[in-house]
Amino acid sequence: MKKLIISLMTIATIILIMSGTMIAQEKMDHNKMGDTSQKGCCSSTKDSSSCMAKDKAGDMKSMSAKMIDKNLDGKVYQCSMCPDQLSDEPGKCPNCEMDLEEITVEEAQKSMTNDGHNMMEHGKMKSGDMMEHGKMKDHKMDHSKMKMMDMKHSGHDNMKMKGSMVREGIIDLMTIDKNGDKKVFQDQMDWNVISDEAGECPVCGMKLKEVSINEAKANLIKHNYKVK
Repeated sequence: MKKLIISLMTIATIILIMSGTMIAQEKMDHNKMGDTSQKGCCSSTKDSSSCMAKDKAGDMKSMSAKMIDKNLDGKVYQCSMCPDQLSDEPGKCPNCEMDLEEITVEEAQKSMTNDGHNMMEHGKMKSGDMMEHGKMKDHKMDHSKMKMMDMKHSGHDNMKMKGSMVREGIIDLMTIDKNGDKKVFQDQMDWNVISDEAGECPVCGMKLKEVSINEAKANLIKHNYKVK
């Protein structure tokens, strides 16, 4: 009999423990549901109306001012900083938290249109500036190319002019003496470098020496150059 009573008491204890656990679990689930509902909307009536106004204003970004004027009184509430934020009731802007101002439907629509136009114009100006900058950059590159080509051409002409002092084949001194003074300028190391004007040897860089045509001819023959 004693063992039976002990067994019954043990079973009762287990049942009580299980019941308590289930009740605690239910309370926890209920609290979670309460937190979720509070996150979904505001707790007080005042906060709830504010949230509704924010959602309402936010959903009306793509709507026209006339569609927002549900009470047909010709007036709506608009944010002066964010023209696309409109409402048919007083409230705050969901973007900047400023109080919405009461204006006519026409004024609100005009403000929204001007705001969109300004954004488009700003985008066009930015795009135009980028294009102009690109054109200027291309122009600078073309100018640099032209400058390099001019330098290259100038250098080529100078080399050609200097190269003309170097006489090859049968050297005709009378042809070189263009001014007919019977004198020429000859390099004393590279004897075939001869000019009718003073200058420097394009081969060794030495200054050309003024000599008579006969002296220049003798120097050429002495160093095995053919003379006419």
